[in-house]
Amino acid sequence: MKRPYIFYFTRYTRSNGIRVMMLLSEKLAEAGFEVVYHVPDKTGWPADKPALDCISKDLRDRAVAVYPEIVAGNPLRVRNVARLVLFYPGRNGGMKKYHHSEMVFAYRPEFLPGADVLTIPWIDRKLFNDPGFERTADCCFVYKGGRWTDRPELRGLKTITMDWPESREALADLLKRTRTLYSFDSASAVLNEAAACGAHVMLVTENGYEEFRDDHAEVESAFPAQFANFVERTQKSDYRGRMQSRFLFAYWTYAVWRYWIKPRLARTK
Repeated sequence: MKRPYIFYFTRYTRSNGIRVMMLLSEKLAEAGFEVVYHVPDKTGWPADKPALDCISKDLRDRAVAVYPEIVAGNPLRVRNVARLVLFYPGRNGGMKKYHHSEMVFAYRPEFLPGADVLTIPWIDRKLFNDPGFERTADCCFVYKGGRWTDRPELRGLKTITMDWPESREALADLLKRTRTLYSFDSASAVLNEAAACGAHVMLVTENGYEEFRDDHAEVESAFPAQFANFVERTQKSDYRGRMQSRFLFAYWTYAVWRYWIKPRLARTK
């Protein structure tokens, strides 16, 4: 019996985390597995990917739920859970530690040392490439890195955000015309996409600037074996112990501390 997969998306955005989750679901569908989606907030959700509002008991028992690290607990109450750690645990939400029953896969080895690695290739080579356009702009990218220092030489540069350019096509066109992309974020897909378009990518560090190393070719080479391992582990899973809760009390207390108490204490110092 092939276990189906339920992909849980809190909402649909342009983030690379959403994109690689979707790419993984499509790879599984191409491999012959049943894939369904559950999306509490369907704003902008692709019409060609039907999302279930209700998960049956039979599906909960048979399926493997795939959650990103930002989701706390097991909101679908599915017996078998695969956790894809797309960033450092707890940084952008979710828990720092996961339930003992979960099969955990790290998108990058540094995100969770010791976990199996599953890095889904994300670059659309048809869109992000170097056609030899004249390079007329330098750009800046902040996102998860945060603009923690003021560098006079970066003032006035075009700043790439999650909302601008307004489309993937427009982003690719800008990167094809970019001389240098300066990034405060050292772990974003935009950096690899810029490199694929022929732009020079520099990381903003405490000691100045550092050359970005584009490893996407290595990611593409390693993915088949990583994908096979993911399929083998999740298809063999058959957890029958006590299930974790929908919403962990530990997460609630952690969220209250991090997002309410801690910021207020910092303002009083």
